[in-house]
Amino acid sequence: MLINLFTYDCRHRKTVDILLELIINGFRISKVYAAPLIELDLREDIIKLSASNCYTIHTRDICNKFNIPYIVMPHKDAGAGELGIIGGARILPKEVIDKYSIGIINIHPGLLPENRGLDNIKWALYHDIPQGLTVHFINEYVDRGRIILQEELPVFEDDKIYHIHQRLVSRQPKILREALEKFEQTDIYARGYPAVEKGTLFKQMTDKEETDLITKCSNRF
Repeated sequence: MLINLFTYDCRHRKTVDILLELIINGFRISKVYAAPLIELDLREDIIKLSASNCYTIHTRDICNKFNIPYIVMPHKDAGAGELGIIGGARILPKEVIDKYSIGIINIHPGLLPENRGLDNIKWALYHDIPQGLTVHFINEYVDRGRIILQEELPVFEDDKIYHIHQRLVSRQPKILREALEKFEQTDIYARGYPAVEKGTLFKQMTDKEETDLITKCSNRF
């Protein structure tokens, strides 16, 4: 099973963690498609979970070390393959998804379908939804498709929101590997993974919603 990895052309922790996890465990990476960064029309968060420009490893350097083609191009122009994995990407169009004979897999930092979209950790706290991860095949809709593996992650009494975020981020490459191992051990024609129902699609929190969250969950800040 050959894997193409989708990411952004920048230093990106999730992609690097996934790439190293797959290489170390013997998965074959065929190509990495790195999309040029595009400025998004998102406001600056009050509750910021990720620090900018603090990750020193570039995906390109790992690809050079292991002789993996690193191709900078918009994801809509990516070539065909067997299995795609998203390290970082916007919503991929159906014509790209259809180029992959097995499909394209995403690791979502929330339990689907209850927690689709953006700001998943924050919305889970806001609505008392369990924190967790979902590995799923994508389709042309936001955070939908067939679920391969889900895992609810613990939240401890003394956790701050930063600790929850780090637990989710650190677990992503591991649960992906476990999902791929499960996938390889199941006959391709017998895979009846359940489809993600419509659920709840969250948008980026507003200033008021973030402020309300800080008030509601003051022990997490």
